[in-house]
Amino acid sequence: MNARFHRPILVWISAFLALAFAQRVAAAAPTAGVTLWASGVESGSGPSVQMLGSMTSSSGPVAFNVSGSGASPTTATVTGGMVPGQTYAVSILGTDVSQASLYGVAPPGYRLEIEDMIKNRHAVSIGGTGGFVALVRILPEDRATPAGTSSALLPGRINWRASLGSLLDGTSAGDLLLTSTGHEASPSAVASVLRLSYDPPSAEVEVFWVAGKLRQIVAPATIVDIVELTGYPAGFDVRFYHRLQAVGDLYPRTFTGLAFVTYQIVSDSSDLKLTGTWRDISGLADTAAPISRQAFSRASSSAITDWALVGQTHLSERRGTWNSLAGSRTATTPAGAVAEATSATYTTLPNGGSVVSQTSVGQGPEATTESFQYCTDVAEPSYGQISRIDRSDGSWTTRTYHNYTSGGFPGMLWTFRTRSRTAAPGSMSIRWSGTLRIRGDSQRANPTNTGVTRGR
Repeated sequence: MNARFHRPILVWISAFLALAFAQRVAAAAPTAGVTLWASGVESGSGPSVQMLGSMTSSSGPVAFNVSGSGASPTTATVTGGMVPGQTYAVSILGTDVSQASLYGVAPPGYRLEIEDMIKNRHAVSIGGTGGFVALVRILPEDRATPAGTSSALLPGRINWRASLGSLLDGTSAGDLLLTSTGHEASPSAVASVLRLSYDPPSAEVEVFWVAGKLRQIVAPATIVDIVELTGYPAGFDVRFYHRLQAVGDLYPRTFTGLAFVTYQIVSDSSDLKLTGTWRDISGLADTAAPISRQAFSRASSSAITDWALVGQTHLSERRGTWNSLAGSRTATTPAGAVAEATSATYTTLPNGGSVVSQTSVGQGPEATTESFQYCTDVAEPSYGQISRIDRSDGSWTTRTYHNYTSGGFPGMLWTFRTRSRTAAPGSMSIRWSGTLRIRGDSQRANPTNTGVTRGR
């Protein structure tokens, strides 16, 4: 709701309705403190701004009515309780101001939504004397990711995800996913609307398809408009709009104003490129909203980068082979020193991929390297289990597994052998072996000390 009023009688009627709406908010625990205030941009000789509404205390609704006047008029702040997930109506009235704004701050652990969007300021042009009613609520940060929030490009089968915000009860409306089959020759092949998927968790979400392709998703917190690009480069836009920007009830919907965030996914030679464009929308029909930030992420056959602002260098990247056939990751300190390095090698099998070896290299005096080998015979019950671990200090562990085809416990660890670090003068090397014995429904391991070697 984002109504604008010019006649004084309509202004006061809207304020009365806002108070009546707030009075119906039932007192409920728990509540959390939130701070609200309003301000205006002066345009006449007697500028003033007023804020009316209600919050919730342990004994029930508590009404507030504050005002401010003078140059850049600003009301006093109001701090009180709100029931998380409950919607509150707040009226803002202005005189001799060209624009009035509602501000809010949620307490730690919560986020503030004004007109179903995550923001701390909601501004409306009122052209001198007028007002508007805004719907406000707070939600716990862990309830759902804000609508329009997106990951950078990702390795693996899910290459990108974007949140559709929350359902009416505050739980998640799910994510729009960009997926790959694992058989693409290069990342650029993923830049197709056919690779988008979405599973609605509730009847509150409507999904519109055209020729087997996702076209629009209407969720309580946002409407997603998916538009294929024509010409070069091949790809598509994913545009997030406020629900009230939609025109009419027929699909595909058209919209007033600009999307508050647009993600463009395109093929760039053999690479896959994701660009995010965020705008500061001041109204539902805003067609000139400036770009607040623009960032990009890129996936090539050898590296996947995190977000970076356009024109700047990426701070981190994952290197390896596309579709996770091999990969490595290096974490560095702000000074550029390597803090941790990991690498992995994979193999492709008829029913998927399996890790063949993995190495983790620490830094400093305690630096160690571990190499993991896995059972890779798809016909064996132990397929995918660790078969051997080798360490940089010379120690190792081997494992064998049950191979029963009926009865018993196929694929369960049967025996293991471990050898400690190589003996040095004045030290000992201990070899252990063990057997996991099955008796009825009980299992126990019997380790056996098989030898002690003292360094000379």
